[in-house]
Amino acid sequence: MPEEDGVSLLTVLQNSGFAGSIVIISGQDDWFRKSAGRLASARGLNVMHDLSKPVDLKALREILMGLNTNVPPTIVRPNKAREPAQANPGPINTVQ
Repeated sequence: MPEEDGVSLLTVLQNSGFAGSIVIISGQDDWFRKSAGRLASARGLNVMHDLSKPVDLKALREILMGLNTNVPPTIVRPNKAREPAQANPGPINTVQ
């Protein structure tokens, strides 16, 4: 987001009455992402999850699939090398 930062985007979402789920993705430290999530929740926004960059595509896909089914995903973060991303992960519906 070259013109905005994520915190100002939270204000835009709050002011617009956004009622969807939010996934916070940031290259900042874990504490920053968690703080952004608490700020969003305090503003009445529904933060489903947060991810660090580089994004684990498998974890992101599970989260997005959970958004489609309204069932929170179970994400396991083993301390091992990341699995390679699939060449064509299939369609993913997102709200912009």
